[in-house]
Formats: sequence, structure tokens, C-alpha cells
Amino acid sequence: MNRLKDLGTPRPRLAFMAACILLLATLPDFAQASGGLQRVNSFMAGIVTVLRGASVATVTIAIIWAGYKLLFRHADVLDVVRVVLAGLLIGASAEIARYLLT
Repeated sequence: MNRLKDLGTPRPRLAFMAACILLLATLPDFAQASGGLQRVNSFMAGIVTVLRGASVATVTIAIIWAGYKLLFRHADVLDVVRVVLAGLLIGASAEIARYLLT
């Protein structure tokens, strides 16, 4: 019987992967990858900064558009409220996600 052929079945492969994951999870050096966690945190902080800037720009554009429509096009208030609320939801999404994750 060829033992290498038996590794193609799902059960031995699953057991081998589970053993490797348990081994890597118990060793903190492998889990933290010697400083890699700090690099990932700084990268994600940069992404959060960009998302905050984009959210401020989105809310600003929505409010400017709503003001233009109300003042110069004499639009209905309900049409403008939808755009302002959508802009606020898009703009607040980064802060809502930060609140939920921390």
C-alpha cells in the first residue's frame, strides 16, 4: 500500500493541516512573525486615515450639492434629504466601523 497516495484523501490532509495550525498557534514567534504585527497595524492606520479623509470629502460634497439644489434649482426638500442622509451614512461608515471593532 502506498502511503503517499493515501494523503490525497481529505481526512489525513485535514488532520495534517490541523496539527500545523496548532503548532503555529502555540509558538508566539510564529504567530507574531517577529515585528510583522506592528507593520500591519501601521498599514491599517494609514488606510483608516485615508478613509477618514474620503468620508469628510463625501459629506462635504453631499452638503454642497444639497445647498445648490435648494438655493438655485428650488428642489423639493425630500429629494435633498435623501442625498444628505446618504452622504452622512457614507461619511460615517469609517467611524461606525471603528466604533464596532474597538
